[in-house]
Amino acid sequence: MQNVGSDHTTYVYMKRRAMETIAKLLETRTNLHGLQEFKCPDALAEHYKPLTCRFHELVSKHSLIIMPICAELIGCAVLFLKVRQRMYISARAEELYNQALHHLRQISQEIS
Repeated sequence: MQNVGSDHTTYVYMKRRAMETIAKLLETRTNLHGLQEFKCPDALAEHYKPLTCRFHELVSKHSLIIMPICAELIGCAVLFLKVRQRMYISARAEELYNQALHHLRQISQEIS
């Protein structure tokens, strides 16, 4: 295979043809320096959007659904913690009652 350098006429011709084809397919715009540059198509830019940006769009699009679900989940978590705390307090109170009852039985047996 022949090495094609940048000074080769075939290379220059093919590069010019490729640039013309790309210019027909893509939109161009003028940058701050006054040079023509190719504009990325919206569909292509949408395809390469960062994950965080997609997440923000998803949240903003579905915020009316997400907010009540989050509030409901927080409410369920708070309710679960309160029930768990009451069950712990109830079990601890029963344990203390049994200990006091056992202690009182021991005292009554010593007296008798």
